[in-house]
Amino acid sequence: MSGDRIDKDFDRQLLVEGFDDKTFFDQLAKHLSYRGKFGIIECGGWTQIRDDLLNMISDTEYFRKLQHIAIVRDADRNTDAFSSVKSALEYANREVSKLENEGGELQPLLEYPVPVQHLVMTSGSPPYTSVMILPGVDERGALENYVKKALMCDQLWSCVEDYFNCLPTVGISIEEDRRAKSEIGVFISGKVVDPDEAKPADTRRKLLSDIYRLKWWDDNNMWDDDNFSDATKFLKQLVEDIPFDAQA
Repeated sequence: MSGDRIDKDFDRQLLVEGFDDKTFFDQLAKHLSYRGKFGIIECGGWTQIRDDLLNMISDTEYFRKLQHIAIVRDADRNTDAFSSVKSALEYANREVSKLENEGGELQPLLEYPVPVQHLVMTSGSPPYTSVMILPGVDERGALENYVKKALMCDQLWSCVEDYFNCLPTVGISIEEDRRAKSEIGVFISGKVVDPDEAKPADTRRKLLSDIYRLKWWDDNNMWDDDNFSDATKFLKQLVEDIPFDAQA
């Protein structure tokens, strides 16, 4: 995909797969007063993240000013998704070493440091790299599974579960990969009809990317939920270069 999506005014970049991931981290950044301190690159899918990594490292001048690259990938059905991100970084390192500059000589050595652990940034010199797998390392699923963990504490969630447990009794089945996103849609539909928990604009909210704009979300300070602590620390690590495991 084109490198036009990469705003090279930023020396810190967050690479995510799609729109839902971008919305989640943009809204979290707004809550943390981090919006505008890093770029968010919506890569359009996991396979494109590799190409965007190569695009950045191929621009020698830009790469040399980079401070931190953070990568978010949905695990989906891959319980070893972290290894695939490491492979993407190693691929970019290999490919850039083959490039030649205008004088026909090999480029000066450029290299992404490859993290050895989920969530933990690399040490040494910039650019630092860090990786977050959603919903978690060694778990299957995606962003919606991560958000779902915070919603399950709400009393409405038992009604959502009852609904989905009822569906098979009338011959309706939902693929496991789609269930979390469908459950969140039902959860939102319950929240937006309650006049005590919704504002008029909430009646138009239906999607995962809408949930952070609900009155209910703000009223319950959902960004401060313990289930989002990893994402919060991950962004603080990206913006302030404070290692994940050094944060309180």
